[in-house]
Amino acid sequence: NDAEQAQIKAEYQQIDNEFQTNQLFEEANHLYYQGDYNAAIAKYNEALQLNPNLALAYNNRGIAYAETGNYTAAMEDYNKAIELNPKYEEAYNNRGVSYMDGLQNCNAAIADYNKAIAINPNYASAYNNRGNAYYDLQNYAAAIADYTKAIEIDPNKSEAYNNRGNAYGKMQNYNAAIADYNKAIDLNMNDDYAYNNRGGAYLALQKYSEAIADYTKAIELNPKLAEVYHNRGSAYLNLQNYNAAIIDWTKAIELNPNLAEAYLNRGTAYYYLQNYNAAIADFNKAIQLNPKLALAYFNCGLTYLNSSKPEEAAQDFTKYIELEPNDVDGYTSRAQTYNNLKKYNEALADCNKALTLDSQNLNAYFQRGIAYSNLEKYNEAIADYNKVIEDAPDFAGAYFHRGFVQYVLKNYSAAISDCTKVIELNPNFALAYNNRGFAYIELKQYDKALTDFQKVVQLDSNLAEWKDGSVYNGSKTNYENAIAYYTNYINTHSKDAGAYYARAGCYQAIGNKTKAQADFAKAKQFSNG
Repeated sequence: NDAEQAQIKAEYQQIDNEFQTNQLFEEANHLYYQGDYNAAIAKYNEALQLNPNLALAYNNRGIAYAETGNYTAAMEDYNKAIELNPKYEEAYNNRGVSYMDGLQNCNAAIADYNKAIAINPNYASAYNNRGNAYYDLQNYAAAIADYTKAIEIDPNKSEAYNNRGNAYGKMQNYNAAIADYNKAIDLNMNDDYAYNNRGGAYLALQKYSEAIADYTKAIELNPKLAEVYHNRGSAYLNLQNYNAAIIDWTKAIELNPNLAEAYLNRGTAYYYLQNYNAAIADFNKAIQLNPKLALAYFNCGLTYLNSSKPEEAAQDFTKYIELEPNDVDGYTSRAQTYNNLKKYNEALADCNKALTLDSQNLNAYFQRGIAYSNLEKYNEAIADYNKVIEDAPDFAGAYFHRGFVQYVLKNYSAAISDCTKVIELNPNFALAYNNRGFAYIELKQYDKALTDFQKVVQLDSNLAEWKDGSVYNGSKTNYENAIAYYTNYINTHSKDAGAYYARAGCYQAIGNKTKAQADFAKAKQFSNG
């Protein structure tokens, strides 16, 4: 009869709809696995038109939306899937992933993973993903516990070993990390991330050759990963293979032009190669990409300092201090810059600030000693140099500067002792011979002075060009010739403080106090302490 025929037709229609829905669903899945996410979404749409209550299709369409970066649509689909099936653990898990990747809401993600695990206590992926959320929250112990549970449920889950290795690395347990990366690689020999991560652990252990080998393998597996080139560059930098490092960072920048850290590190390599213009360009590019990248300001400041551009250096160190107000190096580096700029009170303030942060910081004492010296607070300067020498007895710079102060205070024997120690530590330090020579002159030990000045000539002819005049001075036989010699030198080197000091001594020896005082004033003007 008609009723039976209608019922049979409806049943066939339902079967046909289910068949078409399943076919469209499978086609959508196939397109998804081919990476054609938009086409997959279109097919899921068709399937859902035929069956708007298919929770599985909403879940899978949500995954496809997430792959395209449309997390809002993905969340809506997961919500619908959960509405249709409140026990759908995969939908909770996937929504958790979107909370993390799209909204950076780790706590909401953990709530979803908890729900998925409550529904299915043997859901390895949910434990692994919850571990990722704890990892992002820097709760590494909880992350390790979840990764371990995921491995217990699925011993062949290579990503869980890889992730647990990352967590061990954050806890500086690099050997445990390497063991996990080894297992991940055993399970998946083509896991480029595992090689990259193991390279990072080797890098942290200062096993740079092993790190380079792993990074190279990762690059063989996936030559498009900017991060791996960047990491291998860091290993080369630590081996002082600066040119190889620059090549890798250049490749990383080619793959990811917005990778600020690659510009920062390439700039550092250029700095070590003394290619300061290239270094500054890279540091500035890093700052342009990431104005909060503090180390870029610090390294740029160092480069300007070594390029004899202290004004620019001071600006960068100031910016660094704004970003890292509790880092001692910022204050000591700016203090050094202020000393170069002859802003000694500002240098003193920075050193004092550094010492409030770290009362044993030797660079702060050293730079403060230089500031005190130039402010003519000689006793305070000597006290600071003494502190440096007490804790770092092989630091030649502290002896050198203390020796200069002793000379100014007319403690010539002490000055000679300090210069001699500098020479012992650094036999090629021309200025130490130079200063010791002047101290010998003051003690009338002219043969020793002449020997020191001759050594200066051997080490630095520019520095020593006028020193032969000291022979006249030291012999006490022809001060006029010595004065003529120094005057000739000063005519072409008008800012050489030492030459003025030497000529002043000659004028004083022949009783011309007016000219002696004038030369002493000039010497003080041009002295850099």
